Amino acid sequence: DSNSADSNFGDSNSADSNFGDSNSADSYQDTSDTKEEDRPSDCKEPRTRGILNRVFEYCGETHRFKNNWYELLDMMGTKSRHLVYDLKRQYVWVTVPKIASTNLKRNIIDNEMPEGSKRHDLAMSKPHIYFRQYRTLTQAIATANPSLQRAFTFTLIRNPWSRLYSAYKDKIAKFAAFNDYEYIRTILIKVRGWTHERAGDTDEVEREILEQPVKFAEFLTYITETDTERLNDHWAPWFLLTFPCHVKYDLIGYQEDFEGTYQLLRGMIFSHYQKPIAARYGNSAGRRELVEAYGSVSRDILDKIYRIYREEFVLGDFDTRTECV
Repeated sequence: DSNSADSNFGDSNSADSNFGDSNSADSYQDTSDTKEEDRPSDCKEPRTRGILNRVFEYCGETHRFKNNWYELLDMMGTKSRHLVYDLKRQYVWVTVPKIASTNLKRNIIDNEMPEGSKRHDLAMSKPHIYFRQYRTLTQAIATANPSLQRAFTFTLIRNPWSRLYSAYKDKIAKFAAFNDYEYIRTILIKVRGWTHERAGDTDEVEREILEQPVKFAEFLTYITETDTERLNDHWAPWFLLTFPCHVKYDLIGYQEDFEGTYQLLRGMIFSHYQKPIAARYGNSAGRRELVEAYGSVSRDILDKIYRIYREEFVLGDFDTRTECV
């Protein structure tokens, strides 16, 4: 089993619907200033059924019978680091940051490693590192295992409004790691007009963000003023991370219906799993908090954000109103 290398982890020596209706993604609506507690009754609910048809219609491609991963990995470049594989269960999962990836990775670890073991506990605490070391699909693995060309391939999608706010809270509001500081420096330069020299002073940056934390509107402004291809993967468009016009997907699930998606996966590749999926990675911010956050953003910025993420609104068939998340 080519996945057996993970046995060393933790060892001290181991290294379908119509486009264009009144609530569709083709008709952007900004009503983020709502103060209602409940979601509007006419909000569109996400549907797993039909998304593959929408992808085929959008991409104009219906004749892909398998995935040539060697060529796809070459085309994906650095984005290929998000591809997870399993030879025994014959699947490829195209993970997307801020779309249930941590939750599902921990569920896989919890079901496949002895609970209480050092490997289990370490992998559960650092799931992304574990998967990067032992489950990332590479060209060498794809070449050595041609059966993966017909492996069950899946990914998940999420309403861009909630994904962006989740990324802001996790990577900007908390600024918990070195890379987070780098994004904040860029925001200070692009949005607050700081010089590069001033932004290079870590002490001054820390003082600034403690006294005047980066606002959500500033984060979105930074996104609109950055080349889309250069956006960090935590807020890069789903379309640019999953390559739906090139990868043949068997399932595209929704974070908004993650339990339903997980049950589909159990019926296809995780049938032996006994431990249930955790329920903690929904819209953890709370709908009211998220709606209020978008209420502080100008119509002009929201319109620009919508255009950047339009493909996933269309393909996911998401309601474009921010109060419908």
